[in-house]
Amino acid sequence: MVEKIFRIFGKIIFMYKNMMDSMKKPVAMESKMAKKSAPKAGLKGNQSKLDANKNGKVDAEDFKMLRKK
Repeated sequence: MVEKIFRIFGKIIFMYKNMMDSMKKPVAMESKMAKKSAPKAGLKGNQSKLDANKNGKVDAEDFKMLRKK
């Protein structure tokens, strides 16, 4: 009987520790997600050829300038 109580009590403590750890993790996960979702600087491949105004983005203004050429 006492052993059963200790096992149950041990499970409760284990569950409590896991719950407390999981409450700490979202903050760390949010900072990791912010780093991953941040846009990477620079253009890839031949996008630099489309960037007519050299602002590091391919936007409508670039296409307007390319149409005039």
